[in-house]
Amino acid sequence: MAQRRTYALVLLLVGLVLVAGVGVGWWGLKRFLAPQMKIVLRGSSGSSGRLGISGGDLVVVAPKPGVFFGTVRKPGTPEQLTYVILFRYGRSKSGGGGGHGVQFSCKTDARSAQTTDAIELNGQRIEAAYRVELDEALTGVTSETLTIGGKPVDAKSGRVFLIDLAADAPAYRQKTADLPPIPAKLETTADVERLADAIREGLERQDPEIKAFLR
Repeated sequence: MAQRRTYALVLLLVGLVLVAGVGVGWWGLKRFLAPQMKIVLRGSSGSSGRLGISGGDLVVVAPKPGVFFGTVRKPGTPEQLTYVILFRYGRSKSGGGGGHGVQFSCKTDARSAQTTDAIELNGQRIEAAYRVELDEALTGVTSETLTIGGKPVDAKSGRVFLIDLAADAPAYRQKTADLPPIPAKLETTADVERLADAIREGLERQDPEIKAFLR
């Protein structure tokens, strides 16, 4: 049975709302860049039969760079990461100019699943979209696409991306690196935070450039 889920988080309501169907959720982050701010979000998720997907999982512990990621569970394989975006964000501009928010949605049915996720900070936007399609027997993958910043990328060249939103001209840097296994089903924000910590630790050990970016 096809399932479609979209999460909408609204700061003023201080709540998490689950909406069945196709849609988009926005969470206002007016104090997102405040000193010592900690944000941990479980993004959207959905499953249908042997196929499961999530996107828009977010961990920010200021002043460290943020971690934004998605996952997929394909037939016969454990859940794995679809993309990891590590981002620097600087401090919010005085006067409160520019919007801040998180947007994510997902769709699933028996043969396909997709997520569309975005963060907006002071006019700068991070975007990630992932889609997977299965064969008619629902046992194998026929296609898999990843889009970062509105542009298709080759996931074989790496699923890790670095971006400094405080730079004059922010640009994604794609990195090849081994990503950690997902030890348990992501159900709570505590699960999301633990996985983000594992991602950081694993990437720091592998790549000096990533280690410098995260410090």
